[in-house]
Amino acid sequence: MSTHKNGMVINAPGAKATPQNGQTKKLVIRPLKLKPQLPANFEEETWAKLQAAVWAVHQKQPVATSLEELYKAVEDMCRHNMQDRLYKRLQAECDMHISQQLAALQAQTQLAPAAFLEQVAATWEDYCNQMLLIRSIFLYLDRAYVMSLPGLRSLFDTGLASLRQHLAAHSQVNSRDQAMHGFGWPWFT
Repeated sequence: MSTHKNGMVINAPGAKATPQNGQTKKLVIRPLKLKPQLPANFEEETWAKLQAAVWAVHQKQPVATSLEELYKAVEDMCRHNMQDRLYKRLQAECDMHISQQLAALQAQTQLAPAAFLEQVAATWEDYCNQMLLIRSIFLYLDRAYVMSLPGLRSLFDTGLASLRQHLAAHSQVNSRDQAMHGFGWPWFT
């Protein structure tokens, strides 16, 4: 048995230390004096980080921030009741990307039907892969907010619906796609 400098008696290796006077100490947890506050620019800074990640995914660039940190940022925004604005911002960001992609496809309408179909298929595949990665970043938003509201679609379904709307708006691409309707592409359903 040895006595430690803080007055505790240690009986043996691995044994619990007890005070010399035989009394046990109580741990008292006091509430915080001030409620923690978010920084004034939390929403803007967090969205800038998320927006940069969405842009990088759409541009097929590496995402600068770790996916775990991005997921946590989405979770933080949702826990602080910013999920509605976050959903709308993400939707607008994806809409902007889709319109850019379809504008690029519209420039390809002069290609032969098989070559154009390859371009459409590549755009479709890229878009699906991008939406899967974006959904994994925004999974907390998808599960906690979108799935709890019956009128909203999941992030992936929202992206597909947006692609359909933009296809219908681009008349040249839409007319070429309608000619290829028999190929069973999923955006025609």
